[in-house]
Amino acid sequence: MKTIQEFIDLLKALVDQATLAKTIKWLKAYIQLLEGLSEKELTTAQKESIQVKLNELIDAKEIRITNYKYLKKSYYSFTSFLQKEYAFVSKGYYTGLYMSLGLSLGMSFGMIIGIPFDVTNGITFGLLFGMLFGMTIGIILGSLQDGIAQKENRVLNK
Repeated sequence: MKTIQEFIDLLKALVDQATLAKTIKWLKAYIQLLEGLSEKELTTAQKESIQVKLNELIDAKEIRITNYKYLKKSYYSFTSFLQKEYAFVSKGYYTGLYMSLGLSLGMSFGMIIGIPFDVTNGITFGLLFGMLFGMTIGIILGSLQDGIAQKENRVLNK
């Protein structure tokens, strides 16, 4: 079983061999993710679990790893694994999540509040202000959650 550093070296070698810009982009993203992960203080069990997952995604399919579609799919699969198993998130994860949630809830509440004032203008202004306030609150809450994740050293990308 390869270590995280050996996977980084393998991917760096594949960057030199790759010809498509898309493939190089995803290989570099993988390298950045693994380098950020190697800087984390992980237990031996966590490292072994991550190495097993990397072996499933990369090592067994080393021939297909130069296919950028497979590379993209395995990258998202790996980040999903890290998020589910160890609560690692990417930079700005909570801000994007809460912003979209605030936007959709703000639109809903804005429409509900706007209807009693006037059917046409009330809905329009209700949606406008609902989106504005919902998105603002979502960004604020998401930034706070991102700050907490940063303090807990759970953010992968710098």
